[in-house]
Amino acid sequence: MARNQRKYNTEYKVQAVKLSNEIGSSKAAVELRIPVDTLYGWVKAAKEGRLDIGGGAHTPQTAMSLAEELNSKATLEVVGRDQPDQRLYLSKDQESLVWVLGHAENELWKQPPDPVLEAVAKIVSADNREWEGSPTELAQAIQTDMAVNRLTKHLNVNASRLLEEHQVKYENKTKHAGRRIRLTYMVVEAPAFEVIE
Repeated sequence: MARNQRKYNTEYKVQAVKLSNEIGSSKAAVELRIPVDTLYGWVKAAKEGRLDIGGGAHTPQTAMSLAEELNSKATLEVVGRDQPDQRLYLSKDQESLVWVLGHAENELWKQPPDPVLEAVAKIVSADNREWEGSPTELAQAIQTDMAVNRLTKHLNVNASRLLEEHQVKYENKTKHAGRRIRLTYMVVEAPAFEVIE
């Protein structure tokens, strides 16, 4: 049977350990609504130096307000296939017990660099604008262990990315002698404009 496990960020753990040092682990666990064993683990990690709690401690007067503050803030990370990643910062209205959106951060998703596309892009440049050969010759030129059919499929799928990121046009043609690949370095020029006074 699967168990739901909450994840806690480092700041939360540090504040919980400080509260535990002030009012005791059992009381702190009750106030924070977390398992006491979890809090014991964090306290042990702090003592062993695996959790840096920094300097300073809270006084008993501020301990309860710290517990209330820790229970009244949350960060929600929204990750989806068809939407940009978001981080939502929520705060809890203590009177109505409703979570209110404080602010949101959008993180634009970026594709990780593709070493195959980078290697293919190095074959052509401003000095050597065109390369033509068989898929086997291309695999040898970029020194890859990738199977030739997998390489051509990868390039067919990522042809637009190769053009957009590296300014290299990819063409794969079947001729009487077999498959031929042509790579062309595309010169991107600044748009021409005229100043009219």
